[in-house]
Amino acid sequence: MANYFSLKNFQAEVRSRGLSKPNRFEIIFPPPLAMINKIVDIKPVLLYCESTSLPPQNIGVKTQRIYGPGYPRPVSTDYGGDGITMTFLLDQPMDIKAFFDAWLSIIVDPVQYYVHYQDDYVVPIKIKQLNEKDQVTYTAEIIDAFPRNYSMLEVNNASTNSVHKINVMFAYRKWNPIHRSINALSKYAVNP
Repeated sequence: MANYFSLKNFQAEVRSRGLSKPNRFEIIFPPPLAMINKIVDIKPVLLYCESTSLPPQNIGVKTQRIYGPGYPRPVSTDYGGDGITMTFLLDQPMDIKAFFDAWLSIIVDPVQYYVHYQDDYVVPIKIKQLNEKDQVTYTAEIIDAFPRNYSMLEVNNASTNSVHKINVMFAYRKWNPIHRSINALSKYAVNP
């Protein structure tokens, strides 16, 4: 094991395994159930996603002390807190903005303010990390996702060489990793 952590070994490892790049990704989700019967082309929405993040996961701990120093013990898990943000470029006819306007209106009715059934507006979202050959290397499958809010769009006469981008915050219940090594270990998990 002597000299394992050398520059030569690191370079050989990077050459054989490569490095994951943040600009190689895609997102996939279906339109919500309440929008299926309407004429909705989801492809431009998915293609115009400029950026997002793979969601975090945190283990909540509580310090337990029987005798001597305290020891942090796991007590809960959190799958992302407030949600995950996705940034979308907007097309000139603003169809992508209209898609999110319609989606929010099927969550909470904008006239009578009642909340629709969850099955009508939640969707699974897959955020896929790709390699240089467009092969999926890792997927975060987000469960029961829906847009919680989106950002204001500034209109400005001085912004002649820029494009509109909308930041959409998605709330969700939890997420699952999909990866070859995680799937191989799933037989050891309590709830695979």
